[in-house]
Amino acid sequence: MNSNNLELELRRYELSAWNDKITYEKHYYNGFSGIEGEEAYQRYLQGVYDTYFIELRQKIDSLALSNIDTLLRFLQTKIDLFNEIYDKEYNNSNRWNDYQSFESMIIRDETVDKQLVQNSQGAKNDYHTMKFFVRMIGTQLYFIDKAINELTQIYNTYCPEPQPQKMTENDIDKEVWNNTLKDEKDILDTFDLARIFNKKESTIRRWAREGVLNPIDKTKRPQQFRKEDVKKDYLRIIEK
Repeated sequence: MNSNNLELELRRYELSAWNDKITYEKHYYNGFSGIEGEEAYQRYLQGVYDTYFIELRQKIDSLALSNIDTLLRFLQTKIDLFNEIYDKEYNNSNRWNDYQSFESMIIRDETVDKQLVQNSQGAKNDYHTMKFFVRMIGTQLYFIDKAINELTQIYNTYCPEPQPQKMTENDIDKEVWNNTLKDEKDILDTFDLARIFNKKESTIRRWAREGVLNPIDKTKRPQQFRKEDVKKDYLRIIEK
Protein backbone atom coordinates (compact mmCIF):
# COMPACT_ATOMS: atom_id res chain seq x y z
CA MET A 1 0.00 0.00 0.00
CA ASN A 2 1.33 3.43 -0.91
CA SER A 3 1.56 6.21 1.64
CA ASN A 4 1.45 10.00 1.50
CA ASN A 5 4.21 10.18 4.10
CA LEU A 6 7.55 10.92 2.42
CA GLU A 7 9.58 9.69 5.37
CA LEU A 8 7.86 6.30 5.30
CA GLU A 9 8.08 5.99 1.52
CA LEU A 10 11.80 6.73 1.40
CA ARG A 11 12.47 4.28 4.23
CA ARG A 12 10.36 1.57 2.59
CA TYR A 13 12.13 -1.42 1.01
CA GLU A 14 9.85 -4.12 -0.36
CA LEU A 15 10.75 -6.13 -3.45
CA SER A 16 9.27 -9.27 -4.95
CA ALA A 17 10.82 -12.69 -4.38
CA TRP A 18 13.64 -13.67 -6.68
CA ASN A 19 12.60 -15.94 -9.55
CA ASP A 20 14.65 -16.32 -12.71
CA LYS A 21 11.71 -17.91 -14.51
CA ILE A 22 9.79 -14.64 -14.79
CA THR A 23 10.74 -11.43 -16.57
CA TYR A 24 11.46 -8.17 -14.75
CA GLU A 25 8.12 -6.72 -15.90
CA LYS A 26 6.38 -9.04 -13.41
CA HIS A 27 8.60 -8.13 -10.47
CA TYR A 28 7.63 -5.43 -7.97
CA TYR A 29 9.43 -2.77 -5.97
CA ASN A 30 7.47 -0.91 -3.29
CA GLY A 31 4.22 -1.70 -5.08
CA PHE A 32 5.37 -0.71 -8.58
CA SER A 33 5.84 -3.37 -11.23
CA GLY A 34 8.62 -3.58 -13.76
CA ILE A 35 6.15 -2.84 -16.52
CA GLU A 36 5.24 0.45 -14.77
CA GLY A 37 8.93 1.21 -14.36
CA GLU A 38 10.98 3.88 -12.66
CA GLU A 39 9.23 6.79 -14.38
CA ALA A 40 5.92 5.94 -12.71
CA TYR A 41 7.69 5.49 -9.38
CA GLN A 42 9.48 8.81 -9.79
CA ARG A 43 6.21 10.62 -10.58
CA TYR A 44 4.63 9.08 -7.49
CA LEU A 45 7.51 10.05 -5.19
CA GLN A 46 7.62 13.55 -6.65
CA GLY A 47 3.95 14.01 -5.74
CA VAL A 48 4.55 12.74 -2.19
CA TYR A 49 7.65 14.95 -1.95
CA ASP A 50 5.81 18.08 -3.09
CA THR A 51 2.95 17.50 -0.63
CA TYR A 52 5.40 16.89 2.21
CA PHE A 53 7.37 20.08 1.60
CA ILE A 54 4.28 22.25 1.12
CA GLU A 55 3.11 21.20 4.59
CA LEU A 56 6.64 21.44 6.02
CA ARG A 57 7.16 24.98 4.73
CA GLN A 58 3.90 26.06 6.36
CA LYS A 59 5.25 24.85 9.70
CA ILE A 60 8.62 26.48 9.01
CA ASP A 61 6.94 29.81 8.27
CA SER A 62 5.00 29.57 11.52
CA LEU A 63 8.10 28.74 13.60
CA ALA A 64 10.10 31.50 11.91
CA LEU A 65 7.64 34.04 13.24
CA SER A 66 7.79 32.76 16.80
CA ASN A 67 11.23 31.37 17.65
CA ILE A 68 14.23 30.96 15.34
CA ASP A 69 16.07 28.69 17.79
CA THR A 70 13.10 26.31 17.87
CA LEU A 71 12.96 26.42 14.08
CA LEU A 72 16.64 25.55 13.74
CA ARG A 73 16.28 22.62 16.15
CA PHE A 74 13.27 21.40 14.19
CA LEU A 75 15.15 21.63 10.87
CA GLN A 76 18.19 19.89 12.34
CA THR A 77 15.95 17.05 13.50
CA LYS A 78 14.54 16.68 9.99
CA ILE A 79 18.01 16.77 8.40
CA ASP A 80 19.22 14.11 10.82
CA LEU A 81 16.16 11.99 10.08
CA PHE A 82 16.74 11.97 6.31
CA ASN A 83 20.45 11.38 6.83
CA GLU A 84 19.51 8.36 8.94
CA ILE A 85 17.19 7.09 6.20
CA TYR A 86 20.01 7.52 3.68
CA ASP A 87 22.73 6.15 5.94
CA LYS A 88 24.05 2.85 4.58
CA GLU A 89 25.71 1.94 7.89
CA TYR A 90 22.61 1.93 10.05
CA ASN A 91 18.90 1.27 9.44
CA ASN A 92 19.03 0.68 5.70
CA SER A 93 21.87 -1.81 5.48
CA ASN A 94 19.73 -4.37 3.59
CA ARG A 95 18.89 -1.88 0.87
CA TRP A 96 22.50 -0.74 0.54
CA ASN A 97 23.87 -4.27 0.57
CA ASP A 98 21.44 -5.36 -2.14
CA TYR A 99 22.07 -2.22 -4.19
CA GLN A 100 25.83 -2.77 -4.18
CA SER A 101 25.42 -6.50 -4.81
CA PHE A 102 23.07 -5.91 -7.76
CA GLU A 103 25.46 -3.36 -9.28
CA SER A 104 28.38 -5.80 -8.99
CA MET A 105 26.39 -8.62 -10.59
CA ILE A 106 25.22 -6.33 -13.41
CA ILE A 107 28.84 -5.47 -14.20
CA ARG A 108 29.71 -9.16 -14.14
CA ASP A 109 26.81 -10.00 -16.47
CA GLU A 110 27.91 -7.27 -18.88
CA THR A 111 31.51 -8.50 -18.95
CA VAL A 112 32.55 -11.96 -17.71
CA ASP A 113 29.12 -13.61 -18.08
CA LYS A 114 27.96 -11.69 -21.14
CA GLN A 115 27.73 -14.84 -23.26
CA LEU A 116 25.74 -16.66 -20.57
CA VAL A 117 23.22 -13.82 -20.36
CA GLN A 118 22.77 -13.88 -24.11
CA ASN A 119 22.22 -17.64 -24.24
CA SER A 120 20.25 -18.34 -21.05
CA GLN A 121 16.72 -17.02 -20.53
CA GLY A 122 17.04 -17.42 -16.74
CA ALA A 123 20.30 -15.43 -16.67
CA LYS A 124 18.73 -12.81 -18.93
CA ASN A 125 15.72 -12.52 -16.61
CA ASP A 126 18.04 -12.11 -13.60
CA TYR A 127 20.06 -9.43 -15.37
CA HIS A 128 17.05 -7.29 -16.30
CA THR A 129 15.46 -7.80 -12.86
CA MET A 130 18.61 -6.54 -11.14
CA LYS A 131 18.70 -3.50 -13.42
CA PHE A 132 15.06 -2.80 -12.55
CA PHE A 133 15.73 -3.00 -8.79
CA VAL A 134 18.85 -0.81 -9.08
CA ARG A 135 16.92 1.88 -10.96
CA MET A 136 14.12 1.83 -8.36
CA ILE A 137 16.53 2.02 -5.41
CA GLY A 138 18.37 4.81 -7.21
CA THR A 139 15.11 6.74 -7.52
CA GLN A 140 14.58 6.50 -3.76
CA LEU A 141 18.13 7.63 -3.04
CA TYR A 142 17.68 10.60 -5.39
CA PHE A 143 14.71 11.86 -3.36
CA ILE A 144 16.51 11.27 -0.05
CA ASP A 145 19.39 13.41 -1.31
CA LYS A 146 16.96 16.00 -2.62
CA ALA A 147 15.23 16.26 0.77
CA ILE A 148 18.54 16.61 2.63
CA ASN A 149 19.76 19.31 0.26
CA GLU A 150 16.51 21.29 0.40
CA LEU A 151 16.35 21.13 4.20
CA THR A 152 20.00 22.16 4.46
CA GLN A 153 19.36 25.15 2.19
CA ILE A 154 16.41 26.21 4.37
CA TYR A 155 18.52 25.76 7.51
CA ASN A 156 21.32 27.91 6.08
CA THR A 157 18.79 30.59 5.13
CA TYR A 158 17.93 31.09 8.79
CA CYS A 159 21.41 30.29 10.11
CA PRO A 160 24.13 31.34 7.64
CA GLU A 161 27.14 29.07 7.68
CA PRO A 162 29.96 30.53 9.81
CA GLN A 163 33.25 31.36 8.18
CA PRO A 164 35.94 28.80 9.03
CA GLN A 165 38.50 30.05 11.51
CA LYS A 166 41.91 31.02 10.18
CA MET A 167 44.60 28.59 11.24
CA THR A 168 48.32 28.27 10.70
CA GLU A 169 50.54 25.24 10.36
CA ASN A 170 51.89 25.93 13.85
CA ASP A 171 48.46 25.20 15.26
CA ILE A 172 48.54 21.63 14.02
CA ASP A 173 49.95 18.77 16.02
CA LYS A 174 51.79 17.21 13.11
CA GLU A 175 52.94 14.15 14.98
CA VAL A 176 49.40 13.18 16.00
CA TRP A 177 48.07 13.66 12.50
CA ASN A 178 50.96 11.87 10.84
CA ASN A 179 50.21 8.86 13.01
CA THR A 180 46.45 9.12 12.51
CA LEU A 181 46.24 9.88 8.82
CA LYS A 182 49.51 8.69 7.29
CA ASP A 183 47.96 5.52 5.85
CA GLU A 184 44.69 7.14 4.78
CA LYS A 185 43.88 8.02 1.18
CA ASP A 186 44.15 11.62 -0.01
CA ILE A 187 40.37 12.00 -0.47
CA LEU A 188 38.22 10.93 2.48
CA ASP A 189 34.44 10.66 2.66
CA THR A 190 32.06 10.95 5.61
CA PHE A 191 32.29 7.23 6.35
CA ASP A 192 36.10 7.42 6.48
CA LEU A 193 36.04 10.35 8.90
CA ALA A 194 33.38 8.69 11.07
CA ARG A 195 35.69 5.70 11.39
CA ILE A 196 38.77 7.84 12.09
CA PHE A 197 37.09 9.95 14.77
CA ASN A 198 34.81 7.17 16.08
CA LYS A 199 31.70 9.24 15.36
CA LYS A 200 28.48 8.70 13.41
CA GLU A 201 28.34 9.91 9.81
CA SER A 202 25.57 12.31 10.82
CA THR A 203 28.06 13.97 13.21
CA ILE A 204 30.61 14.42 10.41
CA ARG A 205 27.94 15.97 8.19
CA ARG A 206 26.93 18.31 11.02
CA TRP A 207 30.54 19.39 11.45
CA ALA A 208 30.63 20.18 7.74
CA ARG A 209 27.49 22.32 8.04
CA GLU A 210 28.95 24.16 11.05
CA GLY A 211 32.23 24.95 9.26
CA VAL A 212 34.30 22.65 11.46
CA LEU A 213 35.16 20.62 8.36
CA ASN A 214 35.30 21.83 4.78
CA PRO A 215 34.01 19.40 2.12
CA ILE A 216 35.29 19.65 -1.42
CA ASP A 217 31.75 20.11 -2.79
CA LYS A 218 28.91 20.71 -0.33
CA THR A 219 26.24 19.68 -2.84
CA LYS A 220 27.54 16.17 -3.51
CA ARG A 221 26.96 13.02 -1.48
CA PRO A 222 28.66 11.33 0.09
CA GLN A 223 30.62 14.45 0.96
CA GLN A 224 34.34 14.23 0.35
CA PHE A 225 37.25 15.94 2.11
CA ARG A 226 40.90 16.42 1.23
CA LYS A 227 43.17 14.84 3.82
CA GLU A 228 45.31 17.97 3.91
CA ASP A 229 42.22 20.11 4.66
CA VAL A 230 41.23 17.76 7.49
CA LYS A 231 44.71 18.19 8.96
CA LYS A 232 44.28 21.96 8.95
CA ASP A 233 40.91 21.61 10.69
CA TYR A 234 42.49 19.63 13.54
CA LEU A 235 41.95 22.17 16.35
CA ARG A 236 38.29 22.70 15.53
CA ILE A 237 37.78 18.93 15.51
CA ILE A 238 39.38 18.21 18.88
CA GLU A 239 37.33 21.01 20.45
CA LYS A 240 34.25 18.95 19.52
